Amino acid sequence: MKNKIFAIGLVIAMLGIFAGCLGLNTEEKSGEGNEVVNEEVEQGVSKQKVETEEERLEREKLEAEKIDKVEKAYEEKDTSICDEISSDNERGSCKYNILAGQAYELKDPSICEEIGHPEFVKNCKENLEY
Repeated sequence: MKNKIFAIGLVIAMLGIFAGCLGLNTEEKSGEGNEVVNEEVEQGVSKQKVETEEERLEREKLEAEKIDKVEKAYEEKDTSICDEISSDNERGSCKYNILAGQAYELKDPSICEEIGHPEFVKNCKENLEY
């Protein structure tokens, strides 16, 4: 009886070790100074992309530059500055906010047409109706 319990315990322990070796445990630790920024699950196996300190600093620098561009565009009401933003969504949002604001101030729906994206143009014009 003791041998069966020992054998079952050993099998369970071996399965746990085997699963750990395959990376099935989700509590992997990244190296010092690294941060997990992305996790994918593929066929039940957790994969993590670890961001180095250098990558994190570069990402933060680019984010700060983008924020500066958006703020400058809003201050100057200049949509050409928005064109310098690499993300399509954020570039569109930047243009929308500037042009929709101008359209609202001037009560001119034709300004909404400059936004370009059909859904944003529609939203801009709908907001003028209120």
